Amino acid sequence: MKRNWILLLTLLILAALAGAVYWLGTPRLNGFAPQNNALDVPVGAELRLTFSRAMQPNDVVQRLKIDPATPGKYHWEGNTLVFTPVQPWEVGTTVQVKLAAGARAGSWLPLPVIGDTTWSFSIRQPRLLYLYPSYSTANIYLYNPRTEKSQPVTDVAGGVLEYDVTLDGGTIYYSAKNGLGGSDIYRLELSEDSASAEAVQVLACQQAQCRAPRIAPGEDFLAYELTYAPALNQSSYPRVWLLPLSKEKSPDGKATVKPARDSLLAGDPAHQTSQPDWSLSGNLSFYDSTQKAFIVLDPRSGKNTALPNQTGEPGSWSPDGKVYVAPEIYFNTGGSAGPSSNLQPAASSHLLRFNVTDGTIQDLTQTENLEDTTPVFSPDGTVLAFARKYLDPQRWTPGRQLWVMRANGAGAQQLTDEPDYNHYDFAWNPTGSQIALVRFDQTAPTDLPTILIYDLPRSFASEAVTGGYAPHWIP
Repeated sequence: MKRNWILLLTLLILAALAGAVYWLGTPRLNGFAPQNNALDVPVGAELRLTFSRAMQPNDVVQRLKIDPATPGKYHWEGNTLVFTPVQPWEVGTTVQVKLAAGARAGSWLPLPVIGDTTWSFSIRQPRLLYLYPSYSTANIYLYNPRTEKSQPVTDVAGGVLEYDVTLDGGTIYYSAKNGLGGSDIYRLELSEDSASAEAVQVLACQQAQCRAPRIAPGEDFLAYELTYAPALNQSSYPRVWLLPLSKEKSPDGKATVKPARDSLLAGDPAHQTSQPDWSLSGNLSFYDSTQKAFIVLDPRSGKNTALPNQTGEPGSWSPDGKVYVAPEIYFNTGGSAGPSSNLQPAASSHLLRFNVTDGTIQDLTQTENLEDTTPVFSPDGTVLAFARKYLDPQRWTPGRQLWVMRANGAGAQQLTDEPDYNHYDFAWNPTGSQIALVRFDQTAPTDLPTILIYDLPRSFASEAVTGGYAPHWIP
């Protein structure tokens, strides 16, 4: 009898152990992001699934269904599967996600996930940052196209001069006036529940002007223009500098960005340089007024390339970082055009496409009596938005209009037709479906500029903000 009790107790203990092993060994989906029923999810958001155990990768991917079907790339970070969409999620879409049962663990005891898990989230419309007002001390504001409402992001007494935004749209770097006659650079993280968080000073410039902040794609470098005050016995012309940054996670999970070392001069110390701009591949371009060229610099290797240019008007990088497009002065000499270092009465402005890889140059404008400026690549790199003005007496107008063309120069198409208005400050939204721009009446200099949003599918422009300027979309 005693032996039977011992045997029964042993069986019960073994069953309990087996149950515990099964319970602990059965993989579970511990969490996912975006959360169920999440609203206003950014168009570039990743889909993340975190499991209690390491999983068999193909087992999970085969059982994961996303509706609407979205192409993307998968990779693992420990026990977390990350899905990155190749193209932004469609604005306003509700995304349905289902992980079917059966995906197995990847190590000992390859038990399957039990039960299906389903959830959904909604993609928000990209929002627009801008500076306001144009007639007084400006600050950064955030405009929501869905609600057509704006809210302040900064409240700087001296005013914000310029700003830039990280790729994910979560952090702003801006230049603001200080009380010493100069301007400093700050870093500000945008929060979801409110328009702003506390700004952190990244660079104190005292009496010098630190302007045009441009943050590198990896947030490891900050480029900016520095101009010393005449009283400081330094060069009084602007020069582009590079500040190396280090990024760490604080205990509360927030990112802390600090200068890794002192700033480095980007160009020749004796040259005047300006207009820093980053390619997505991590190269820095800036204009060298002394050399009359855009300089393309790899900050890691120190290698640089010069792209000859007389105008110094702002250009645009293609998303792959292989092409830079910028305006150049051309003149008509007996029916043929060529670059000129001297402005002629019949001078035109052409858009030149510089291939940084092989050094070739292509004229995208190809026609005389045109003034093409301010090119901006679409997010997928297939289209250029630019400003055009006719220079011949029959078609001349006070203002430039918004045009688009394919990246190879073909298929140029006029989008706005307001002869008295200048159209500039073009900014594509992340999906490439809308262009924000500024419109200003050249014949009424006391009028305020207006930020417009041009919807390409509908061929329609709507007014967003009167008195605003420098628009920049964030996802």
